[in-house]
Amino acid sequence: MSTAIKSFQGTISNGVDFLTSFFILYALMDLATIIPPLQMLLSVVLVGLILLQSGSEGGLGAMGGGDAGAGYHTRRGLEKILFNATIVVAILFGVFAVLALLVA
Repeated sequence: MSTAIKSFQGTISNGVDFLTSFFILYALMDLATIIPPLQMLLSVVLVGLILLQSGSEGGLGAMGGGDAGAGYHTRRGLEKILFNATIVVAILFGVFAVLALLVA
């Protein structure tokens, strides 16, 4: 049994309505089954978004001074959308990873 189930068993004996505890417990168990496939989907989307971004920043060659002026440039159009979507998906992936630890 997970720690969430044990803690809700304690709240049932403390006088919390049984039906309310049942729905909360059901929601937690449902999250435990939904989060892993959702994390897999988010990871595939995140990898795809990263690979779709343009590689004109210089990569590892810019670290050695190969391209001194390419440290920052303004993103426009689709590049900006991909960049922002990558940040949102990465944050969602991190939130669901922490949530998976709390529910499990």
